[in-house]
Amino acid sequence: MNNPGLDTFITTRTGARFHVRPVSVDDDYTIKDFFSHVSRPDLRFRFLTGINEVSPSQIAMLTHPDHLFSENFLVFTADGSMMVASGMLACDKSFDHGEVAIAVREDHKHHGIGWELLAHIARYADTKGLRSLESIESRDNHEAIELERDMGFVISDYPGDPTLVLVSRSHARTLAPNGSSEQQPHPDQREHHRQDRAEHAVRHAAGDQAADDDPGDRSDQQRHQ
Repeated sequence: MNNPGLDTFITTRTGARFHVRPVSVDDDYTIKDFFSHVSRPDLRFRFLTGINEVSPSQIAMLTHPDHLFSENFLVFTADGSMMVASGMLACDKSFDHGEVAIAVREDHKHHGIGWELLAHIARYADTKGLRSLESIESRDNHEAIELERDMGFVISDYPGDPTLVLVSRSHARTLAPNGSSEQQPHPDQREHHRQDRAEHAVRHAAGDQAADDDPGDRSDQQRHQ
């Protein structure tokens, strides 16, 4: 059952109004249809691997967050007729760090939906008491990186993979002494929390499953096209 406090409306910079709510177990078809309207490059950016379509196992993972350590927010047009975006948050077990991954339907990009959805997730992260919000991005995903930079995220190298970057923003519990929100975690802490986040499989488990489902696709669609 959806938490009424998370079921709300957002208004973008263009003045458009959208309905946001947590995913439910009945959203399988809705999510499958949504991802069929996400561009192939954006699918690669979302799952960090080359896929042609989202598999049933990936959809099942997206529709069954535990609603404690992980949550998937769906965005719909105000009348509820079309899903236009998805934003997943997965927290580590100590609620120190949360990883976010967002995708927007191709014909609804550049309208401020990604910005408002990320802001909505950040507010939700605050209610969890998270110390930082993070996202793992392909270096090719310039739009997302610039959006996150504009929202106060700091860009750093991702440990062990030069094709990726880690974008992070500290929240109230880890503000820098000067009041800035741009304090970065120590590299050893970052690696520890990266392993914790992997347990929640925001992206990488989904990508690995896709590669298992279609081994040839990963070789044809590497992270850099």
